[in-house]
Parts: sequence; C-alpha cells; structure tokens
Amino acid sequence: MSEEIKSINEVSFTTLDEYQELASVTDADNPLDYYFHGLSSEVGEVSAVRKRILRGDKVHGDLMSELGDCLWYIAALARHHGYSLSDIARYNIKKLYDRKNRDVIKGSGDER
Repeated sequence: MSEEIKSINEVSFTTLDEYQELASVTDADNPLDYYFHGLSSEVGEVSAVRKRILRGDKVHGDLMSELGDCLWYIAALARHHGYSLSDIARYNIKKLYDRKNRDVIKGSGDER
C-alpha cells in the first residue's frame, strides 16, 4: 500500500488488517505506554461526545472521529504485541458467541 495519501478519496481498504497496515504508516513509533495512555484518553473523548449528545449539543461527526482515534490506538497496540486486528476480532466474536450459547452473555468477569 502506498505510504503517501493525498486525499481521503485515495483511502481504500476492505479488511481490518488493511486498515491496520495503513494506520501504521502514521505511527511515530512511540514508547508502548504512549499507546495505552492514548487509547484511554480517546475513550474519554468518546464519553465526552456522549455527554454533549445528552446535553443536546450538535456533535455531527465527532463520535465517528473519536471512535476512529480509538481504533487507531487499538491497531497500534495490537501491532506492537504481534496481533492483527482480524485475529482480535475473530477471538472476540468466538468468545462472545460462546458466552451467548452458554447463556452467560450478561454478567461480569472474563471467566464466565
């Protein structure tokens, strides 16, 4: 994939792994803690958008932007730990379907 993107119209991908590859081009190879703290702060931004929605503010596009920032940090963390986004998504769906099939989708704790 090209490392130089001149416009949004040039961005095209069909898989999570292709997104992860494109996102890696914009990574400045920071210390690992940078990505953990970045994700945490972006989740806070998602929450702030929801608060503004509840307040009645116009936030067109803000939620998509903040969710995209979360996705970028998740992609970076995954890459730094040797995971592909598709592997993470597949693992997560398998876990959730297993919980649903055992009728424990609700509740708390990872070991249910």
